[in-house]
Amino acid sequence: MWKISLAAVCCFGIGTACAAPVFECTDKSGRKLYTQEGGAHCVVSKLGRPSVYPSAVAPVRGGKVQADMAEQEQAAAMPSAKIETAQHELAQARSELEAGKQVRYGNERNYAKYLERIADLEGRVKAAEEKLNAAKEGRYSHLK
Repeated sequence: MWKISLAAVCCFGIGTACAAPVFECTDKSGRKLYTQEGGAHCVVSKLGRPSVYPSAVAPVRGGKVQADMAEQEQAAAMPSAKIETAQHELAQARSELEAGKQVRYGNERNYAKYLERIADLEGRVKAAEEKLNAAKEGRYSHLK
């Protein structure tokens, strides 16, 4: 039993010692294939050490401290994400307005219909500007 546990500790503790070699094989058409079984046209590939990442964050004494830190990180990331989204929407609304001013549709023979459509586009730009200002000031209740 102790041999099995010793082998398990070696494999999980060292990682690279228990890693199987990876072979780089080339077929007749010149395509490369990576496998763990060698063959006639295969060489051992040097891929480097395997990366090992923990599956979960280790709990810290006083789990509330870690939760508070995570909340602070989320709160810090939220304004920048909201600002980026608002800036993107503003840029899109402005480009739609510029494109809309250059085009006059066939059903807009009456100039008032054209002005009505442009006013709607200008309203979208103004709403996007207000959303960006609200994001910069930290007022998230105004954002959708």
